[in-house]
Amino acid sequence: MARKGPAQLRIALVGMEELPALTALRLRQAGYQRADALEGVRGFALLRAVAGYDVVHAVFPTYYLKWVPAWKAAGKRVVFDLIGSDLY
Repeated sequence: MARKGPAQLRIALVGMEELPALTALRLRQAGYQRADALEGVRGFALLRAVAGYDVVHAVFPTYYLKWVPAWKAAGKRVVFDLIGSDLY
């Protein structure tokens, strides 16, 4: 599988509060134009929502840890940003 450059890589951002939207903004500023915050999506709807993306990036990912096997099975790359109390 050929690597995609920043302009083509599709990144779904999930997580707590305003962090996915802020991270998506920063990624777009860095050249990843297809970074989108998926806010308020939970449960099996989340699996459908990330279907069109190459990467799932979770900010404060404790809720999302259970979805890793499904995302990996679907061929998604997974990135977690651990912050604050996540490290405990």
